[in-house]
Amino acid sequence: MNKKRFTESVISRLKLPEKTKNGWPQVFIWDTNTSGFGVRLTTTKKTYIIQGRVKDADADCRYTIGDCSKIPLAKARISMNSIMPGFVNCARWA
Repeated sequence: MNKKRFTESVISRLKLPEKTKNGWPQVFIWDTNTSGFGVRLTTTKKTYIIQGRVKDADADCRYTIGDCSKIPLAKARISMNSIMPGFVNCARWA
């Protein structure tokens, strides 16, 4: 599992994965300070996300906050903090 302490400079330096012959890869980087808060990297963009496991099921629950190029990290954290209480009803954090 890829983990980093999120700062604006860390987010800006994350490299997008290249398309492979097997498809469109996704890479997830997780914040070391906030469980369940991460950045999903695709071949075209970086997106802030929240992810957890669905209670009593073998499935992930994921919510997209928004594009990293359009939302500052501080605003993404504020959004995450307002979304997390409702989100926690369906998920447990690793």
